[in-house]
Amino acid sequence: MIKKKSEQEPIEIFNDFQFNVEDISQQANEILAEQREKKLLIKGDLDSDEWRFICDTRYTEVYFNFKDIRKKLTFLKADDELIVLSLKCWIATLLPYRSIESVLKYYKYVELFLSISQIFNEEYLEKTQLYLTHECDDRTRWNLCVPILNFIDFFAEINSGLSYQKMLLDVKESINMEKVSGMVRQLPSPHDVLTFSWVLEDSFKKNNKKNNFYFKYYPIFIWWSLSTLIPMRPSEFCAIKRDTLSEENNRYYIKLPRIKQKNNSHKVQIVDKIAIPQELYAQLQDYILSTDSFGTTETLISYPSIKSKKATKGKIHFENRFRYNNLHFLLEEFYNQVIEKEYEMDYMQRIRLGDTRHFAFLNLMRQGYHPVEIARLGGHTSLQAQYHYQQHTEYWIDVETLQLMHRLNFQKKINKNNDYSTGNHSYHLDDEFIREKVLKSNNEPVKIDVEIGYCTDPNMHCYVSKCYFCDHWRISQEEYLLKRKEIDKELQQSKNEIGQLVKTMSNLYSIILKEAVEIDFAEWHPQINKDLFISKKQLDEKMHKALNFSTNLSIMLKGVE
Repeated sequence: MIKKKSEQEPIEIFNDFQFNVEDISQQANEILAEQREKKLLIKGDLDSDEWRFICDTRYTEVYFNFKDIRKKLTFLKADDELIVLSLKCWIATLLPYRSIESVLKYYKYVELFLSISQIFNEEYLEKTQLYLTHECDDRTRWNLCVPILNFIDFFAEINSGLSYQKMLLDVKESINMEKVSGMVRQLPSPHDVLTFSWVLEDSFKKNNKKNNFYFKYYPIFIWWSLSTLIPMRPSEFCAIKRDTLSEENNRYYIKLPRIKQKNNSHKVQIVDKIAIPQELYAQLQDYILSTDSFGTTETLISYPSIKSKKATKGKIHFENRFRYNNLHFLLEEFYNQVIEKEYEMDYMQRIRLGDTRHFAFLNLMRQGYHPVEIARLGGHTSLQAQYHYQQHTEYWIDVETLQLMHRLNFQKKINKNNDYSTGNHSYHLDDEFIREKVLKSNNEPVKIDVEIGYCTDPNMHCYVSKCYFCDHWRISQEEYLLKRKEIDKELQQSKNEIGQLVKTMSNLYSIILKEAVEIDFAEWHPQINKDLFISKKQLDEKMHKALNFSTNLSIMLKGVE
């Protein structure tokens, strides 16, 4: 079996948590308590300026000393209490899933950057950029940019953080990625995403009763459904309140625990009440009613209904709350017990909790949302953060193609010899699909010859420029073998056209994001919204045509390869 994610994953520019004094301090205290129970933290707590850990692989001592940064903050007349607390909490969020040595390395880079920039001083912005571009090699630039961006994403109260964020993202984009290979975590492949999504949906079709499986893993189903629709941090999802749902004028809403930004007059005004589909609303209501009998819970996800000692081991600091580590454990166990053990599915990389935030942002871009609206829905107070997501635009088509193909109900498990991996696909169609599509296709009452293949529409109501893209187009296996080169050329041309449209939409987003400060590119500007709409519409049409083409070939050519 091909898998899995590495135990020590590189840090990313986005953090799964966001700083707010009360909640994050409690969670940081809990993480430090767990480290102490494991005998990894041997000195210090959230109120201490000296922390001492034991590295559990090399059995060496690792120190964190916050006195030096506190002195510098005091000298620069910065809020040393708040910034030092944010640094401590930030470190705590990184501890559970990374080595203590890696976390110390990240902190040292942040400490260095705070010194160079004089604690994000606007007057030192240009000097800091010159230092990064002229005095650092690519690996050092990467090591400085990524942890700092992660910290800025975590600690959004930095007044000048937006200016530095934009500068760091520009510097990061200029880095030669070949020089930092091994330091970058890529998004899971489209195959890995589809594998997870299909198993999740199929498992709840089979386990449709309110049994132990439902109560244990339905939080994963809810997380996947919500967080791929609305960009949110895993910690935001865990903190959603139990009474979060509402209905107004036949529209259905969910309220997210978004942090209200102070002094936000010059930033994007984020929203916390967001409309959701009625079907999802009904599923959430049903889950709430089904888990009420387990006892009191403050969060949407019922903490008492999760019957796993491993998921709740250690001292419980939030007795009535579903927490990040609960969600992390359930996702890992779903992979272990369901995807691997029950379904025996192969994959290269596991989905991480933070990945759905990327998927949701990409999906909103794909649908032609204006960057300002995307920022509002994603809880961003600036547009600059979307630079990073835009770098993954090539991901749109691969994921969407597989999602569209998913409607054909491809299954791998029926025949273990099928190659359901990246590369050559030989999917196996289920019996129902064969009865409805394949057998029907082989016995079409109408077969009108066209240039290549044949048409099954007796009226030949053509609504596309080429027959390949029509729902009624078919081709026999014999003719396919004869005309294969021409057909493959057409498929490649279709793919190229989609690629060009993705590039056009990506360039449009680049212009909007880079010029967002100008009134000409405001969210209400008619030309910008028109361009986004046209690009989205053209891409939809090309994707639909390509889907028809590949679908017809899949139906008719089963077994040819």
